[in-house]
Amino acid sequence: MLPHCLQTLGLWLLISPLLLFISVSARAQDRVTLQLKWEHAFQFAGYYAALEQGYYRDAGFEVTLAAGKPGVDVVGQVVSGKAEFGVGTSSLLLARAAGKPVVVLAAIFQHSPLVLIARGNAPGQSVHDLAGKRVMLEPQSEELQAYLRQSGLAPSEYAKLPHSFQVQDLIDGKVDAISAYLSNEVFLLRQAGVPHQIYTPRSVGIDFYGDNLFTSDRLLREQPERVAAFVAASLRGWRYALDHPETINAWIRQTYPGLHTPEFLAFEAEQTRALVRADLVELGYMHPGRWRYIADTYASLGLLPAGIPLEGFLYQPQDGRGTHLPYEWIVGAVLVMGLGGGMTLYVWRTNRRLWGVLQQSRCQAQREQARSQVLEMLAHDAPLNDILYAIVRSVEAERPAMLCSILLLTPDGMHLTNGASPSLPDFYLAAIEGLTIGPAVGSCGTAAWGAHRVVVEDIQSHPYWTPYRALAERAGLRACWSQPVCAANGQVLGTFGMYFDTVQAPGAEEIALIEAVAHLAAIAIERARSQEALRISEERHRLLADHASDVIWTMNLEGRFTYVSPSVEKLRGYTVAEVMAQGIDEALTAESAVAAKAALHAAIEAVMHGQSFPELRQELEQPCKDGSTVWTEVTTSGIYSPSGEFIGILGVTRDISERKRNEQRIAYMARHDPLTDLPNRMLLEDRLRQALLASRRHHHQLAVMFLDLDKFKPVNDQYGHAVGDLLLRVAAQRMQTQVRAADTVARIGGDEFVVLLPIVQSTAAALQVAEKIRVALSQPFDLQGVVVSISASIGVALCPDHGGSDVELLRHADAAMYQAKQQNASGVALFTV
Repeated sequence: MLPHCLQTLGLWLLISPLLLFISVSARAQDRVTLQLKWEHAFQFAGYYAALEQGYYRDAGFEVTLAAGKPGVDVVGQVVSGKAEFGVGTSSLLLARAAGKPVVVLAAIFQHSPLVLIARGNAPGQSVHDLAGKRVMLEPQSEELQAYLRQSGLAPSEYAKLPHSFQVQDLIDGKVDAISAYLSNEVFLLRQAGVPHQIYTPRSVGIDFYGDNLFTSDRLLREQPERVAAFVAASLRGWRYALDHPETINAWIRQTYPGLHTPEFLAFEAEQTRALVRADLVELGYMHPGRWRYIADTYASLGLLPAGIPLEGFLYQPQDGRGTHLPYEWIVGAVLVMGLGGGMTLYVWRTNRRLWGVLQQSRCQAQREQARSQVLEMLAHDAPLNDILYAIVRSVEAERPAMLCSILLLTPDGMHLTNGASPSLPDFYLAAIEGLTIGPAVGSCGTAAWGAHRVVVEDIQSHPYWTPYRALAERAGLRACWSQPVCAANGQVLGTFGMYFDTVQAPGAEEIALIEAVAHLAAIAIERARSQEALRISEERHRLLADHASDVIWTMNLEGRFTYVSPSVEKLRGYTVAEVMAQGIDEALTAESAVAAKAALHAAIEAVMHGQSFPELRQELEQPCKDGSTVWTEVTTSGIYSPSGEFIGILGVTRDISERKRNEQRIAYMARHDPLTDLPNRMLLEDRLRQALLASRRHHHQLAVMFLDLDKFKPVNDQYGHAVGDLLLRVAAQRMQTQVRAADTVARIGGDEFVVLLPIVQSTAAALQVAEKIRVALSQPFDLQGVVVSISASIGVALCPDHGGSDVELLRHADAAMYQAKQQNASGVALFTV
């Protein structure tokens, strides 16, 4: 007979599948209604995908998608319990303040599609022309009213009419403007050939979330698992819909025949993807700070009390990150009650978070690699066109939706010429070549004229683009942001422009990108102009007998000075008499003297063989009287008698100390992280390859550590990037104190670092160093009064035990780091297969 405990276990194993089947079957009968805000269209594609692909069914739901129509109060449907979930605008915040217990679960559109569309397309037409006009506004469009108020139009200054939801009313002139969606009515007006203007709240800084999934406070409070499962299935549907728009549009046409044309749905899908921005932000992501900004905007316009609390309004998933588990997974975990299921769930959730961090890290590494490539090109005097082309291509590779252009200001300071625009059509570039800059000349002409950034979200509705709309339409360009490229003294050198084929407004990340690229382009253009100026100057010097800042000198065939201009004292501190007494060995440092003598010997040999004295140009280091040295560029040519006999050498010496410093600075920047001053990936890989060669030659071990800062992102989110950047710098300093001078600590992107120990005595010694670093980073950080604590996960790989190449060791150390995270979320792990 089995022991009692084994009998119980056996009975449990027999009945648990039955219980699971009963639970899931019961869950499958869970009928849920999602109240949409408008009629069926691609606007709700994610919910169709969740239904059609079975994601709702897998989560245990039988979902009804209720179409919206005029007169349907979406918030009322959810609050009353007639629908469990709904889709609403940012006006949900106003509903909450009015006592309606709604909770926002996920922001589907990162940018609200709500706009105002007015009849006409006259030059200079603006939103202010709506004063005294008839404007149809739909329910839940308070952000448009806020836009009108912020534009200086009080509600009493225009006639607000109930929305008929018939775009024909605008076409027929029954009204002067209507609230609309960028993804809907715009297509109908273009198809009808009706001139119109689009006014977006983003033009005055009102950038709200759109099409937010929400529920009632009661449902969330009583059935949080049910809500979490529905949100997860819905977001899964949105991911599928954005990746397969044609499939979803075919389903819409089949399920709701005759509602929309294929062309309309294709246009709506394209606009929706641009508003959702799943390429930049995780689907459904909501930032509390942005909702606070929305609340403050409403409050500033008198639509909300100031400082209204957001607690209870924003959904806080149980894991705090918006990662939700389907209901059956939760039921299964409870029924099985096993450690294995718990570990699977933990690994799944951890890997998902780590994947997001890794993707962000790779993006930063890609940008850093492109920046280093450009700086390397600068350091090696690559042609300006090649450098600008590399800059543009690097941005387009990172952001495929962008078409980038660098235009250069002509020497007269009044026109723009193409510098690098590889993705723009030839006819477009030909049309704008030599464009005269001015206060309302497109985006780039205006940016160059006013020396300030110009953001045009919709080319077809912006007055700056009135003369060029047809050209932009032919080129398929719908938005253009332009940043002036300025020298260190503020002088405009050109512009850096970003074009899009859809209406677009920049976020904080795009603004930072356009500023960084413009700064990099400025370095390249300034350097090229300096070199050109130097070339012209050198040509002039050949015609001048003397120069105020350069040293002119002559030398006889014995290598002794026969003349030195007075400017030498300013350059080196020695008087003319003192320099005249110096030979080459005294006038130059030892290394430069060897180079100069070799060049002069070769030149004189050429003369002795009947050839002309070749013009020489060398960079030479010269000692100064105060003990310092100065870098100079020395140009020499031959001196001939009237009879043509070679009798001596004429030289011009120019101070190039500043140029050398700039070259050294650029070379240093190309191989170091600008934030922490640590070696970057390029320098790390070079040192690692050298260390591997030494390891094989001398038969000793080396170690590579891949390190990731845990808890860094919450610090960055809570206290801002300034504190986050300071934390990275201080963390870098702590790591350096734990290693030897011969070791390397490198930052390779984001909060990821690599430590190279070129010589280690044993595996234990390497792990000991890793542990010292981990302990040092676990101590609290006092960041200008803000005290934070983080930790680190460190993976260790050794050569030759874990690989013999740089790529292999880095990959294995990276894998070990993730092993450390999975084992303890903060610790040290040695690579194991």
